[in-house]
Amino acid sequence: RDHAESEYLADAYYWLGETFFKREKYQQAVETLSTLIRQFPSYEFLDYTYYSLGWSYFNLQQYEKALENFTLVPSKFPESSLSMSSYMDRARTLFHLQQYEQAHQEYMTIIKTYPSEDTWEAFFWVAESLYHLKDYEQPLAYYRQFLQAPSPEEYADDALYGVAWSLTNLGKTEEAIQQFQTFAAQYPQSELLPSSLYQLGVLLFQENNVNEGIQVFDYLAKQPQTEYRDDITFQLGQAYYDQEKYDRAFSLFQKL
Repeated sequence: RDHAESEYLADAYYWLGETFFKREKYQQAVETLSTLIRQFPSYEFLDYTYYSLGWSYFNLQQYEKALENFTLVPSKFPESSLSMSSYMDRARTLFHLQQYEQAHQEYMTIIKTYPSEDTWEAFFWVAESLYHLKDYEQPLAYYRQFLQAPSPEEYADDALYGVAWSLTNLGKTEEAIQQFQTFAAQYPQSELLPSSLYQLGVLLFQENNVNEGIQVFDYLAKQPQTEYRDDITFQLGQAYYDQEKYDRAFSLFQKL
């Protein structure tokens, strides 16, 4: 306020907004960046301002407003270095809005428009969008293409998990079992491991691989997670009962 005529005022608003963003104070970032756009409509870095404003709204889960700002970057500034990132983030926002068909189409446009080394992540999100549309055949190809990327680490466990679940929903149980087993071996630290092992156990029991199913569920039962504990305990009790191991079955059923 003391320096309203300062030549650095616009930059100060921008960097203040960026600092709020980095400190996860997203509402203050929105207010600051919005003021910058309103007071300095010809600001040199307005494309970056709209982009940061989009991400501030995104982190506030105000996805419609995020979508609006991500859309403005390539439409107002087609030569901006942020155009491709804005298209990616626009598609991501559509996904979060559960507009899966639109997200799918956006990601496909990105894949066709930009070099693959810049858009590997789009293959993953195409697969995710199709999966949410309950199309389980097509995602397999896109998950697998993504897993062939030079550095798919960020979503690699999610992609392999998606492969296994797509196979499950297609009724390809033996292949699904193999993929869940591969997942457990490759990603023992993944937060998806408990649900992956649980589904592996379910499939093993469905295929009458009872001893393997017991091994998986016995292991899961000893882990600190609790999401599947009752289901695991009940199914283990039934399995031991069917094997005439009544003492073990009795102790498990008592826990319920």
